[in-house]
Amino acid sequence: MLTEAKKKFIEFMMSADVLRFGDFTTKSGRKTPYFVNTGNYKTGMQNSCLGEFYAALVKETVGDDFDAMFGPAYKGIPLATSVSGALARNYGIDKPFFFNRKEAKDHGEGGSIVGYKPQDGDRVIIIEDVITAGTAIRETMPVLKSCADVKVTDMFISVNRCEIGQNPGKTAVMEVGEEFGIKVHALVTVQDIREYLADKAEYAHLLPLMDAYMKPAEKGGVSELYIVYTEFINMVVQKVRVLRMLPVEIVKNETKVPDPDEEAPATADVAPLYTFEPSLEKVLDAILPKYIQSRIHECLLTAAASETASRQNAMHTATDNARNLIDDLTRKLNASRQASITQELTEIIGSADALTKKEE
Repeated sequence: MLTEAKKKFIEFMMSADVLRFGDFTTKSGRKTPYFVNTGNYKTGMQNSCLGEFYAALVKETVGDDFDAMFGPAYKGIPLATSVSGALARNYGIDKPFFFNRKEAKDHGEGGSIVGYKPQDGDRVIIIEDVITAGTAIRETMPVLKSCADVKVTDMFISVNRCEIGQNPGKTAVMEVGEEFGIKVHALVTVQDIREYLADKAEYAHLLPLMDAYMKPAEKGGVSELYIVYTEFINMVVQKVRVLRMLPVEIVKNETKVPDPDEEAPATADVAPLYTFEPSLEKVLDAILPKYIQSRIHECLLTAAASETASRQNAMHTATDNARNLIDDLTRKLNASRQASITQELTEIIGSADALTKKEE
């Protein structure tokens, strides 16, 4: 249900150019008619207002029944900061907050955690921007567990995109809830955005796109895209493969999260740090369509190579069979001709013998 508070938040996102409409591609490779980029919150007033929206949701759902809040790097850091301030200012809920560094610090206070130092048994809530595929939360949980034996109870996000997760029929939010036992609360959902657009005549052209994007698979929608092709192994072997194209499959990082209390060995593997220019979203918007096109083109090429190899093997076999048949028929023809010649010679010799005896 689209409440007045949800309507104000949607208009707030649009005014900050955080919620945009057009032709976009998500991290999972799925085409979407809208895009949420919380990196566009740029001013102190915007950050303050955003914190108040989150704080109201925290107060309404969990109240003060938690010990600390965590903001995952990087977008969760200003969110946790503004939400903690809004909770203390508006509701008298003064709770500590902390966040992590992407790279552990080896000088000063050291470690990867900044702010409050969580203790065993702490009930922690996570403040995040959105959940698309659930990758961020899967990276965050090991970081929290490496600090202390904390219990993550709730997670707060701006928009529930209702994106399909890694399992058919389940959204990423549902998977996070089942996998980690976390209740996920969203300020608005994609259904709320669609309901808001329905009341605005200037956005009428977006409604069919939103409906197609939100249509579930059981009602004719498309939640996953697979391509079946023949993989070329060699000239003799070709195998049928099934490849999931969309959503893009998430590959989990197998790198062990280091214990901050243990000294890392000199040869320890360090995850590389990537910087995206101009931004991660723009890079993905440009790369993902090309990636999908290249994968499909690769499948078509290897399928064509497999077909050519199969045709060549079939023609080679057919040629060998034809040669064997020709050899067999040639032998039969030669045998038949030899039998005919032998018969003629026998008849001639017999006739000659008969004439000789008659003359005698």
